[in-house]
This record gives sequence, C-alpha cells and structure tokens, in this order.
Amino acid sequence: MPVRSIRNRRPSTRVSTAMRIVAFGEVLVDMLSGRVVDGDLQAASTFHPIPGGAPANVAVAVARLGGASYFAGAVARDRFGEFLLDALRANGVRVDFVRQSQTGKTALAFVDLDDAGERRFSFYGEDAAHLDFGTDDLPGSVFDEPVIFHFGSNTLTGERIRTTTNELVNAAKRGGAVVSFDINFREGLWQDPAEAPAAILAIGASCDVIKSSREELVALFGERRQQATIQGWLKRGVALVVVTDGGGDVRYYGRDFDGTVATPTVEVVDTTAAGDAFVGGLLYRLAGGIDGGETWPPNDPAAIRPSIEFAVVCGAFAVTRAGAFVSLPTLEELGRR
Repeated sequence: MPVRSIRNRRPSTRVSTAMRIVAFGEVLVDMLSGRVVDGDLQAASTFHPIPGGAPANVAVAVARLGGASYFAGAVARDRFGEFLLDALRANGVRVDFVRQSQTGKTALAFVDLDDAGERRFSFYGEDAAHLDFGTDDLPGSVFDEPVIFHFGSNTLTGERIRTTTNELVNAAKRGGAVVSFDINFREGLWQDPAEAPAAILAIGASCDVIKSSREELVALFGERRQQATIQGWLKRGVALVVVTDGGGDVRYYGRDFDGTVATPTVEVVDTTAAGDAFVGGLLYRLAGGIDGGETWPPNDPAAIRPSIEFAVVCGAFAVTRAGAFVSLPTLEELGRR
C-alpha cells in the first residue's frame, strides 16, 4: 500500500492546528441502573437518564480533550432531544450538523451493570430519531477542510440510515477525509442480525481506521477468522486496525507493522463509555499528528504507538467513573493520574 500524504491530497492540511473531527450517528439516552453522583454509581431501584450513544460519546471525548469536535445526526423534537442537545453543547461539541427529526423519537438504551461494572443492554429504538438522517443533512462543504469522519455500525442497522452512511463515507473519501469506523456491534439493534457481518466487512474496506473489540470480531466473523478479516482489510487499503480486549492487551495492525499495548490495572466502576473514550483519545491524537505534518497513512510503528498508548489511558480512566459523557477525561484530569 503506497504511503499517501494528506499534504499531497490536500495542500491546506497544515493551515490549522485544530483538525476537525466529525462524529456521525446516534445520540440517545442511556437509562442507567442506579444514580450517578459525582462520577460514582449509587445503588437505586430506578433508572437514571444520562446522555449517550457511541458516536456522541466519541464527539464528547474529543471535545473534553480540547479537540475541534462536531456531532452529525438527528435528535427528536421532545424533552429528551433537548436534553441531548444541551449535553453536547455543555461538553464543547459543535452541533452545526444536528437536525431535529419531525417524526422520530429519542431512542432509549436501558443499561444494567453487574458487580464488575460490565453492561447488559435493552434497546428501545423503534422509529428512533437518529435513523431520520439523510445524505443532504450533512453539507458536502464539511469535507472542504481537513477532517476525520467517524461513525459506527449502528447506522447500518436500517435500510435508509445504511444508505446514508454508505453515501457519507463515499463523500468523505472523495473529499480526502480520514474515515474512522468503530464496529461497536449491538445485535439487538439490527432488524436482521444475519446481515451484520457482510455489511460491516464491506464498509470497513472503505475506511482508514477501524476499531473493534476482540469479542465483536469473534461474534461477527468467528474465532478462526479474526486475523484473516484484519489482514483482508489491510490489503484493501485500511491503514490501521485496533483491537481491544476488555482489560487485556490492545493489538494494533498496519500494512507493514503490528504491536501490542498493555492496559493498566484500575478499579472498574462502569465500562459503558470505555471504548468510546479510547476512540476519542485515538482520534484526538491522530488529528494532532496529521495537523503537525505527519503523513497519512502511518508507515512507522514508532509514530503510531504513542497514539495507541494515549487512547489506552483514556479508556482506562473512563471505567473508573459511572456514566458516559461524565466519565470521559480532560487533559487536566489525565495529568493528575
């Protein structure tokens, strides 16, 4: 795979030190079992609403670290929709590309936590507002400047939003954007889960960065097909594949390199936004590196490893707090650890 420099594809890459990250997809309400107080989960018999949704979490993670972060998606014209918009704004995320759905409702994800902080989801997303987003709702001009375009597989779960996702990925690639994909597979959101492996495999080949958990790769492609799937993406032009494994080592793969980063031992409170904190930290660091003149895709494992290490620290921080947005670290908080 030839090394392509963003400066060759778009001479203006170095004019800004704030490369934009646009996260597209779902923003919804996580109904968390218990009550979040100052980042801790207090036992309760009720569910407490908190803002969430994987792409929205990534947008907030980038913003809280100080990055130029935008969210693109649809919210409902209801009390929850206003709640989500207010939460995005309060955390420094630009909402220029958010539209209000005339018909959709705010999706709810009920989240139960076990004693180890691991999650169990129950989704209520029929006629969800975030599915009501068309290609024309994100102006093509968003790709006129250097940008990382990020999305997840939950916008592949319905026919219309899958079409929108594919068209936006194609537009991003034509515009020279770096395209980031977090698999974030949630079987319960798919109208037909049997369609998921082929849809995810296909769109992954159009991306530059893919993040998955080991568990997701096994669920989608089988234990024996993990490495073949990763190598297939790399051969088709993907620059970087990162595989997390809960509290285990993080593996990363490029066309001509691979490596492992150990995760620190921390006291786990809630794993809800750990993966999104990881992705946000990774994209924040990649955006800074590209703005600083590093070539893309990376061809030097020594150049990419610090970004993975930073992402690991962000993910580890997030599990020590309950909730989604509130668990995502700032640079100041990371510095105090």
